[in-house]
Amino acid sequence: MNAVVEESVPLLAWCTLRQAVEWVELRTPPVDFQAEEASIDLVGRIAFTPCEKFSEIEPEGRRKIYALVREGRLDLRGYPAIGFRGVGAFNGSPNVLYDELGKAAEAIPSARVIQAGNNGHSGGWLWCREPGAEGWAYGFIEVNMRQLLSHFPPSPGQMYCLDGQPLLPSASPEKPVDPRRSVKKDAPVSTAVAKRSDGVLCYDHPNRRLRTLEAASYLGLSKSTLEKYRLTGEGPKFAKLGKTCTYSLADLDDWVEARTRTSTSEPR
Repeated sequence: MNAVVEESVPLLAWCTLRQAVEWVELRTPPVDFQAEEASIDLVGRIAFTPCEKFSEIEPEGRRKIYALVREGRLDLRGYPAIGFRGVGAFNGSPNVLYDELGKAAEAIPSARVIQAGNNGHSGGWLWCREPGAEGWAYGFIEVNMRQLLSHFPPSPGQMYCLDGQPLLPSASPEKPVDPRRSVKKDAPVSTAVAKRSDGVLCYDHPNRRLRTLEAASYLGLSKSTLEKYRLTGEGPKFAKLGKTCTYSLADLDDWVEARTRTSTSEPR
């Protein structure tokens, strides 16, 4: 085994969000810490490997990663923003406003990723600021590489090791399955969402239908807001089964994606 380890390329146990996207979409290994651009003050250096396709692969890669996090199947950590004041715009991109960053990375609960939704992240940042509520933000998000490998394993011919242990590719690797379409359509509504022991909602059967409260939690909205959107026609598509309204994760994701903005000045 020592010979195998010596011939293998060591991977980082935790990698940046950018590196995670490049692994998911291109299988580019995170072998050296590549800081998000704004983190040069934190780590003192930037070690980007140029990736001409990154702007093309980023949206889909992030969607896959955050879907796993929302389901409780992938851990994130980040540096908490102390004195978080909100998010402004700088050169057309979100700019997180804060006093200083925490000195150590902290685990980010999946419930906060759900709360942030698709509009609460950019670059290596994740945040949420709702009217009348105390906001929060994490900078320089990192992804648990061992867990990511369990969902997106190495391709044949790739030899890597993690924490001194070789990673062997599957004999017949399969293309990662889109988690929104991995369950039979006739699955019952009542088991669409499970609760972990810590009470966090896990969308472990994402192709099943979500009731209003579950869908609102997934979107980071209140139940009453989602109900109002049904009346005004502003909300995502839904199906009415008798007296019960249900939503599919695919429709919820499409609705959020259609409202993704890079500036508050963009038209709604």
